[in-house]
Amino acid sequence: MRRHPLSPVHLGVPALLALAAALGCTAKAPVSERVGAAVRRGEVADLAKLADFGWDKAFVFSPFTTRERICKAVSAQWLDCQAAVPRVMDEGTYLLVFANQGAVVHHELHPRAAGDFCSTSCALELLPSGAVFKAVADGKLADGSPHYALSRAAP
Repeated sequence: MRRHPLSPVHLGVPALLALAAALGCTAKAPVSERVGAAVRRGEVADLAKLADFGWDKAFVFSPFTTRERICKAVSAQWLDCQAAVPRVMDEGTYLLVFANQGAVVHHELHPRAAGDFCSTSCALELLPSGAVFKAVADGKLADGSPHYALSRAAP
């Protein structure tokens, strides 16, 4: 099996942390965790309030979105996109990308279990005023936990 040169097998922990910092990613997924907590409490998930950093544009890419599509959408803001994004997003994972003043300031993975941004493939581009989502309980996940569909809330 051929491994990607940036896989954990090729890099030690200090190198991984340095790479994550350089690419604007954190080891934790604070926005995703906060979205999931708001969803479980039945609250509205307002990405502008849940992020602890400034941003003026956000992108949400659904599972199965290709690197090519992601990098094309954020190319002006994220010069290291090709190196940071997997070839295809996994089935249960969204990619959240936040930009401020034309540069990516943060990106992280968001599991569907913490709130499903769309039921089909999507690539959302959001301003802070329109990045508000309400959760609707929508059945169960394979592990038996509740599934929440997120829909844009009216401002």
